[in-house]
Amino acid sequence: MISVPVGIRKRTEVGRLLVFVAAATASAATVGAITGWLGSLVLRITPELHFYSLIGLAGVSITYGTAELHSAKWRVPSRTWIIPKRWALLGNVPFAFAFGSVLGAGFLTIITFIGYHVLLISCFSLADWRVGGELMSIFGLARALPVLLTPITYSRFGMYDAKAALQADQWFTKVQGRLWILRSMTLFAMAGSSIAALTR
Repeated sequence: MISVPVGIRKRTEVGRLLVFVAAATASAATVGAITGWLGSLVLRITPELHFYSLIGLAGVSITYGTAELHSAKWRVPSRTWIIPKRWALLGNVPFAFAFGSVLGAGFLTIITFIGYHVLLISCFSLADWRVGGELMSIFGLARALPVLLTPITYSRFGMYDAKAALQADQWFTKVQGRLWILRSMTLFAMAGSSIAALTR
């Protein structure tokens, strides 16, 4: 499920949501920082690899961006594991922390958009753990925001429970399918920045 099944009627529930967002952002930032640090180590030993990483980044971005324009469903390297629905029964702080950490890291659960991998290649190419951490923290926050905003929105109209979380998850899945133009433009922008870096 994409949504944390807690409302915002009690201060403790707001606290759980904030723990979730913090965990997702920190988890993603950690992955980005490690990737940037590995990039700095590897590229210091083999500097010519920087050229090939930028070429690969541009190639992957253009290829998958074009596929998005044609509504092609290309396979994305990813685990098939998703967060189980039974986790919805655990509404405590450790659950919120674990849920956020798994979702923010990205590679621990299913990822359907190649943009995650493009971001990781970018972190590696930039070869800076700080910049990598900052880039991926934006990813983690963006991935957490729907989960944060859904209970707030639902709580204005009624009880936000596991059933409402499932409905929200289904709605997000439908919306995600209609964002192909945004996904393709993002990938083309990443390709453009990689090509620009090659010409410097």
